[in-house]
Amino acid sequence: AARLEQVQQQRAEQSRAFFARHAEQHDAQQELIAEYGQYAEQACELLLRASPEGKQVLEIGPGDGLFLLELAGHFEQVIGLDNAEAMLTRARKTVAKRSNVELILGDWPQAARNLPTVDAVVLNMVLHHLPAPASAIRAAAAQLQAGGTLLITDLCRHDQHWAHETCGDFWLGFDEADLVDWAGRAGLELQESQFLALRNGFQVQVRTFKRLD
Repeated sequence: AARLEQVQQQRAEQSRAFFARHAEQHDAQQELIAEYGQYAEQACELLLRASPEGKQVLEIGPGDGLFLLELAGHFEQVIGLDNAEAMLTRARKTVAKRSNVELILGDWPQAARNLPTVDAVVLNMVLHHLPAPASAIRAAAAQLQAGGTLLITDLCRHDQHWAHETCGDFWLGFDEADLVDWAGRAGLELQESQFLALRNGFQVQVRTFKRLD
């Protein structure tokens, strides 16, 4: 257990360092795999369908803040948590005119204890950057109020190993069954799924899960 924690801490530090160094190149790197516009509309549609009356939402790893801007038009309170100050700086510029968005520096899930429970948690193209995805999903489930929604947008499993170095990916996507299994173990039930084919052979899965209790 101690060794596992050490490995996860090392991965978290690697993630922080990568995004601190490459914040300005983030868009170009992301476009190699999936552009924001290719999945954002579907992700927002599924989230609003699952949480039509949600008031508070937390996005983990919001990047440049474009989806935060979308969320701010539908939720009363929006929280963005990122582990890199350089990325938060970009997000602040994006949401500068939105008074209902709060940006916080911190690692997930360690920062969860300092955050309020919410109606929805968003993991948009960030799970493959996290040291322990199953733990991240479990923490997201715990952050939800009863009946809350978890939105996961991420890559299906692939074999493009260059993504490790170029995009800072720890994981080469995920099997669809793994996400459902991890969510189920965390007390979440699959609500809806969409699969989007993208360039270079990548496929994105957009999925919503509901907290059962």
